[in-house]
Amino acid sequence: MNNPLKIVILELLNELTLPISEYQLIQHIKQKLDPFPTLSKNDSVALFQINFLVMNALYQLQQALTHEQIYLVISPLGIEFQPLHQQEGNERAISLHVDSRLSEYYLDWSHFENTGEQEVEALLKQFWTHFSHTDRAEKAYQTLAISPQSSWPEIKSAYRQQALVHHPDKGGQPSQFIEIRQAYEVLKALHP
Repeated sequence: MNNPLKIVILELLNELTLPISEYQLIQHIKQKLDPFPTLSKNDSVALFQINFLVMNALYQLQQALTHEQIYLVISPLGIEFQPLHQQEGNERAISLHVDSRLSEYYLDWSHFENTGEQEVEALLKQFWTHFSHTDRAEKAYQTLAISPQSSWPEIKSAYRQQALVHHPDKGGQPSQFIEIRQAYEVLKALHP
């Protein structure tokens, strides 16, 4: 399926100073398409859908431009064009970083069509579980002064006790309260 955002994105990439982050690109698209078409009433699903549409358009453009000897670099922090051929006297080697799994995922419209609220929640939970790896969890348990074997009710109780003592409204330091809240969020992501 041809993605209509390709035209808007190509226009923006031609107008803007590159490289540009994915977030910045989405903000510019929203300005051009104000209001951005509402896709889902659920905020998480709508965010997934916007991201999918943009990435799908970028990967479609990448495929098309490669045939024109231009490589579209797609990275969350830097989207830009690079020539595929090495110009005479140019010592810079062009390295292509193609993640075929991402390309295949975003070019498959069934992921867009079949991803609802439950799938987005599962993706977010998977992300946070990965993000909250062991050393973050260890620090979180230490911050809340509990053992790694603590149950979810024990974690919540420890958080509440620490929050009561260290909340800025109770005379605590904001930075210490933030650290306690961060520990709680890390452990929350690891418990169903």
